[in-house]
Amino acid sequence: DSQQLAGLPIGIKALAACPAKSVKRGEGQSQVSVRFADIVFVPGHHLWADADGIAVADSLLT
Repeated sequence: DSQQLAGLPIGIKALAACPAKSVKRGEGQSQVSVRFADIVFVPGHHLWADADGIAVADSLLT
């Protein structure tokens, strides 16, 4: 999937590729806050990503 993701017109960040088939258990949640690398991602916030990094804001930046 990493080659397909690299061709998308959006910024995607990952620590590494992990070629393993996923298992669907129906245990996921939506509209919840999550934390990665000491950054909290909150539903409704905005995220921008490119080759230089990631920016997260609680409103659109102008």
